[in-house]
Amino acid sequence: LKWETRLTIAGYTGAGIDLGRFQHHPRITLRGAVTDLTPLYNSHRVFVAPTRYAAGAPYKILEAASRGLPVVATELLRAQLGWTDGEEIASADSADAAAFAAKVIGLYRDADAWRTIRDGALARLSQDCDRSAFSLSVASVLTSAATHQTAHKPWPDDPIASITKDG
Repeated sequence: LKWETRLTIAGYTGAGIDLGRFQHHPRITLRGAVTDLTPLYNSHRVFVAPTRYAAGAPYKILEAASRGLPVVATELLRAQLGWTDGEEIASADSADAAAFAAKVIGLYRDADAWRTIRDGALARLSQDCDRSAFSLSVASVLTSAATHQTAHKPWPDDPIASITKDG
């Protein structure tokens, strides 16, 4: 992308990770932990999530996509979301740096791909995070749990109490 771009790295950096070599790079800005990412979302064209190990929902991807910022992520994160490469997200294997970089460059330069990913992610978020659908899902889980509890006998006497009584 030559000099047309800048990379901003924002967020928590784990212990033992040294980004010092980028400190004075003319096209990289190190922000560290940021309380409000809104200005960054508003001033950048692509959100990059090169995460190799993860647990839980990739919240920052959901947040960036909900702000209309298309995402390039690793296959791990794409799979966690259940999204489709080329539709809601652009993704590549974390072990293939060249393919990952090609996805970033492609999304940055191709306006049609950029719109496709942005619109696909917004539609998917609308579907997956719809308030009424969420409320129905929670109600269903709670109803199922309540039905399950009443369908089974309560737990027998506390074993410790039984030992004490019999002991």
